[in-house]
Amino acid sequence: MKRLYIPAILAILASCAQIEKDVPVLPEEEIIPAGYKVLTITAQKADDTKTSYAGDVTFSWSAGDKVSVLCNDGTQNLWETFNIEEAAASSKFKATVAENINLGAMDGSKVALYPANNNHVFTSATSGEISFHIPAERDFCVSDGGHQESAIPMFAWGTDDDTYAFSNLTGAAKFTFTNVPCSQVKMVYTVPGVKLNGTYGLLFDSIDKANASNVHWNPADAANDAEKTVTYYGDVKSGKVSFYLPYAEGSIWGYSTLQLIDVVTDMVLYNNTHVGNISVHKNQIAVLPELSLAFHSAYSIDWSKVPQAGNSGDAYLALRRLKATADDTYIYLYIETSPIYMCLDHDYDSYFHFYKEDASGDSEYWYDYDEGWIKSSEIDAAHAKWASKDGMIDFITYGTDAYSSNLLMHPSEWYYEIRMKRSVDPAFASAGSVKIGVVLDDTYKQGDESGQYNFGDPYGVIPTYGEDNMYELTLP
Repeated sequence: MKRLYIPAILAILASCAQIEKDVPVLPEEEIIPAGYKVLTITAQKADDTKTSYAGDVTFSWSAGDKVSVLCNDGTQNLWETFNIEEAAASSKFKATVAENINLGAMDGSKVALYPANNNHVFTSATSGEISFHIPAERDFCVSDGGHQESAIPMFAWGTDDDTYAFSNLTGAAKFTFTNVPCSQVKMVYTVPGVKLNGTYGLLFDSIDKANASNVHWNPADAANDAEKTVTYYGDVKSGKVSFYLPYAEGSIWGYSTLQLIDVVTDMVLYNNTHVGNISVHKNQIAVLPELSLAFHSAYSIDWSKVPQAGNSGDAYLALRRLKATADDTYIYLYIETSPIYMCLDHDYDSYFHFYKEDASGDSEYWYDYDEGWIKSSEIDAAHAKWASKDGMIDFITYGTDAYSSNLLMHPSEWYYEIRMKRSVDPAFASAGSVKIGVVLDDTYKQGDESGQYNFGDPYGVIPTYGEDNMYELTLP
């Protein structure tokens, strides 16, 4: 009996499956709340506007993009935010609005601005009283619908068929960072005097008003410090991230400060306080040289070919690696540290001490080691050098004649390249060799720092002290 039922059941199931397969799948209808309606526009790029950013990126609308479209409710003008429906060079944008909202201003003008912001201003199209607002912070992370290559603000006049052809309002400078050791970063850019965020009045040719490419924004000096800084968030892909920083046509930036910061740890990955002058022109991208976060010697030294001393124990893990070389005038030291093992308390400062095998010299230094108290020698003026100050990486002798430094920070490693004149210590004056090591410890600061004293408790010693395993430096 069971054999007779099985084919019948299979036949019924096959029939049901065929019926289900033949039923057309209808698109899911958008549920519009009572008292609301959907407005739709078509967003394009103007024909006379460059679509390529310096030949390396072609603009196209991206998922998550939003534009501000000028509307009215019969009594006042207002900006509505329209969301992208499809990612393409020409895309549909839609907004669900109250039934009394219509496209265009009260005087019939149709305007749209990108990126979207509620603080855009429209007073009159005929007198040119349109203002574009740029926020101090912008998020270009993919999770928030951003794409860095679309950072340039755009403007569009609307046509009778609700097509808006967008044109760039500015140019931009492209900053690219490589060898970035994390997945999301923020770039903080500051320039004295120049306005980087806030509200800009737009200028356009009243004779040829329909030509969107004739519209540009009116630059102005920053009225307050808050307008001089912008913060951009972005995703890192394969160790690389780019940011496009817009500003008004023909502007010159000088003595800028540029920082790249890990979003998760707030660690400063790159810090440069003298970026230099940048000239920006509308529809053009000033492509700046890539900024590599990999360590590069400031003195053209190939450190990969220099012997190293590593920390062989687990007691003083703040120092990971030491390398040293010399020429006729200078000694060069390359030091890798692990900040998670360093004292970064703001009540303490950290010092590097360079000690010699024979523990000779004018200044004696004592530290607690596994074998007891051991006497070593601190190179003259070593207290002028900091590993960290107030919990932050620092090196206060940067640029001096006797000492100079090259620093690089990664979230889990800090790199120091230190150049010292051989004349700072008699042991380095003549040709031959000398055995050296490095100690990293902290000093407590009292009140106004007028009183400081050393605890003699190092958290970094490299190499392990002793004649057999000191680092031997050849002096030419």
